[in-house]
Amino acid sequence: MNMRHRITIKHDTSPDGEVDPTYTALRVNIPCNIVPVNGGERYRGKQLQAETNHVIETRYWSEIKPDMIAVNEVTNAEYTISRVLNHQGRDRMALIEATEVVV
Repeated sequence: MNMRHRITIKHDTSPDGEVDPTYTALRVNIPCNIVPVNGGERYRGKQLQAETNHVIETRYWSEIKPDMIAVNEVTNAEYTISRVLNHQGRDRMALIEATEVVV
């Protein structure tokens, strides 16, 4: 597998009840492959919002959880992690399902 992208995994360190979450880097410079799966557009209020779902293929890290974000180190695109799959259950590869929201 060609892992030509680099991401940073961040987790929320803000106190409970904060309106704007504060993210702190958990792991940096993780090699991965980012594959867009599908996308679409929808209206939120009077604003058009584009959304793209991705699968991020990387080595398995048990610390990565669905409430974290992944940031592409080159493009600074933020991906909200929705699910982390242990590929084949062997603790070697992870398939991370994530959504990129573009406003």
